[in-house]
Amino acid sequence: GGVLVKSWVHQACGGGGGDGQDHGCAASVDKGCWKCGKKLRCCQLFCPCSVIQPVDNACSYFDIFKLDAAIELNQKDLEAQFKALQRQLHPDLYTRNSEREQEISAQNSALVNRAYQTLRDPLERIKYLLEQQGILTLTEQGGTISDPSLLMEIMEIRQQIDECVSPVVLDELRLSNRTKLSTLLSEIKRHHQDGHREALSQAAIRLQYYAKIEESAEAASERLAEAIKAAEKEAAAAAAAAVVLGEGGGASAVAR
Repeated sequence: GGVLVKSWVHQACGGGGGDGQDHGCAASVDKGCWKCGKKLRCCQLFCPCSVIQPVDNACSYFDIFKLDAAIELNQKDLEAQFKALQRQLHPDLYTRNSEREQEISAQNSALVNRAYQTLRDPLERIKYLLEQQGILTLTEQGGTISDPSLLMEIMEIRQQIDECVSPVVLDELRLSNRTKLSTLLSEIKRHHQDGHREALSQAAIRLQYYAKIEESAEAASERLAEAIKAAEKEAAAAAAAAVVLGEGGGASAVAR
C-alpha cells in the first residue's frame, strides 16, 4: 500500500475527484440522533445539537470524506478532509464526555483511518470502488490474467528485477512500469465513466499485476542500496587496513 503511494500515485493521480461539497450519502439511509432524536443522514458525524453520531455501516468511504466516488482523487483534498475529521473525532477530545460519546469517537476515528488508508492508495481505492459496484475482480475470489503473452511479459519483468544488479537499469525498469501503470489508470477511468464493466474488470486485473511489479522493484531498490553501502564500507575498511600495513612496513624499513 504505502509503496504504491510513494512511487506512482503522484504521477498518475494528480487531480480529479471531489469538490468537497456535500454530496449526500449513497446509502440513502436516514437515522435519528441518539440523544435528541432529530433526523440525520447516515453519514452525518454530528447532530445540530453538537452530539457526535455513529457512522452507519452502509456509508461508503467516499461519502464519509464528501468526495465523488471516482477512480482518481485529488490527494490534497483527501488529506485535508482526513486531518479535519481527525481533529473533530480524536478520542482525546472526548475524555470528559459520556461513555457512549467516547465509544463513538473511538469507532469513528478508527473508521476514518481505514477509509483514508484505502482511498489514498490507487489500487486499494479501485478495489474498493469496484467492490461497491459488485465487481469482485481484485478480491481473493477475483480473476487472474488469461492472456498468455501478458503473463509471460509479467514473468520476464519480475525476473529482470530479481536479477538486476545495476541501480540505473532498475530505474529504467521502474520508469517503464510506472508508464504502464499511468496508462492503465487512464484506461480504467475511461471504462468506469463509460460503464464498461467487463473492460474495467480486465484492466483492473492488469493494474494489480503491474502494481505488484512496482512493489518488487521498490524492494529490489532497497536491497541494491544496502548492498552498495556494504560494499563501500568494506572497501573503505580494506583501504584503511592497507594504509596501516603500508605505514608498518615503512617503519620496519627505517628500523633496519
